[in-house]
Amino acid sequence: MKKRDLLGRKVCNAIFYSMSLLITLAICMILFSLLYTIIKNGSNALSCNFLIKPTSPFKDSGISNAILGTSAITFGATVIGVPAGIFTGIYLIEYDSQSYFSKVVRISAEALMGVPSIVVGLFVYSLVVVPTGHFSGFAASVALAIIMYPVVIKVTSDMLQMVPNATREAAIALSIPKWRMIFQIIFRMAKSGLLTGVILAIARVSGETAPLLLTSLFSDAYPTGYFSEPTASLTVAINENATNSPFEYMLEKAWGAALVITIAILILNISCQLINKFTAQVKK
Repeated sequence: MKKRDLLGRKVCNAIFYSMSLLITLAICMILFSLLYTIIKNGSNALSCNFLIKPTSPFKDSGISNAILGTSAITFGATVIGVPAGIFTGIYLIEYDSQSYFSKVVRISAEALMGVPSIVVGLFVYSLVVVPTGHFSGFAASVALAIIMYPVVIKVTSDMLQMVPNATREAAIALSIPKWRMIFQIIFRMAKSGLLTGVILAIARVSGETAPLLLTSLFSDAYPTGYFSEPTASLTVAINENATNSPFEYMLEKAWGAALVITIAILILNISCQLINKFTAQVKK
């Protein structure tokens, strides 16, 4: 009886191990196939002119204005969404962790994480674009900040919860003000996780397209009117070149823009790994 049980456990273990390995290999193949396709089709478009010239319907156009527009929109979203998310996370963990209100905020943040991005774009369109009467990079930043906000709350809450309560008690015993304890002690202990979460949140929103179609729209000009004019972005440039043009060279430029934004997101993700590794070495 024991031999049968042992044999059954070994068979089940082998089956689940094989399934896990096959699924992992399949996902890796999909990822590398995706990267290979983007590099293969996008490398032909990469050149100095492609990176320094603005978008236009002509063959010698580039994506420099879209790169600047994406940078401005993402930076604006970070300035709006990250501090708000961090302070909300601090409130939920350090000041009001058990009340009914804090539970409602947590549930609302989790629900907001599941809202489709195009719905957020439509909300900001009615909130910002319609009252002001024009599309703008600022409206796009607001939309991306709303998407980023619950992610930062979740990361901040999880990282602060990992800090032992004994640390807080020791700080209180030394008569350290609570705000100083949070920013000089708790944050230092959780800084690697917080920074990683913020970088991943930025990478997550930098590839959004649907909200930008309803807020910043698109422009062939450089983003000089961030608060008052339509602003170009890489994701919308990809959409415009891939779907709204019958010319082959425009599709090639769409692949080039896709390669640029893929490289940027990969750099952000690799940065997270390097930060974690460096922080772990420093702690040792």
